[in-house]
Amino acid sequence: MSAYNVSDLHLARLVSVLATLTNYAPDSPSIITRENPGKKVGAGDAFGVPFWRLYPSDQDDAVTVFRHLARENRRSVAYRYREEEEPMPEAPATWPKIGTLRDIASIAAAIKAIDCYEYQACEHPGWAASEVAGWLAMARSQLVRRVPGFAAAYEASPWG
Repeated sequence: MSAYNVSDLHLARLVSVLATLTNYAPDSPSIITRENPGKKVGAGDAFGVPFWRLYPSDQDDAVTVFRHLARENRRSVAYRYREEEEPMPEAPATWPKIGTLRDIASIAAAIKAIDCYEYQACEHPGWAASEVAGWLAMARSQLVRRVPGFAAAYEASPWG
C-alpha cells in the first residue's frame, strides 16, 4: 500500500463536507459555537469522538479542522515511509462550495473524497482512535442516510 499527502483542495473539500453536514444536523454530538469559542458542548457520539459545528464565517474553526485533517494525513505518510512529516499547508481563505449534499452525485463525490483521504491517512497506529477518523465515520454515516430513497428502504428492511 502506498500513501501520499492529499492536496490542499482535497482537504478544503473535506472541511466543506463536514461543515455542510454539521450545519444541517443540529443534534451533532459535540459542537463548538460562536457563543462558546473553544468550549465543546453536548454529548459524545457513538465513537466517543468530539465533532465540530462550523459556520461559513467561522474561519478559525474551519482552519482548525483543516489542520487536523492535514496533520493526520502527514502522520500517516511519515509513518509509512519512516520520514519526517512534511510542513503543514496553509489553510485557504475561502472554502469550496459543495452544495447541500442532497443529490446522489454530490453524496457519492463526498464519500469518495473521504475514502481517498482515509486510504492516505490510515497508516499510522493512532489513526483508528483519532478525532479525524471519528469525524469521517460520522460524516460517512450521515451521507449514506442522505441517499435519495435510503430512509424508506431502511424502514422497510427487516431488523435482525
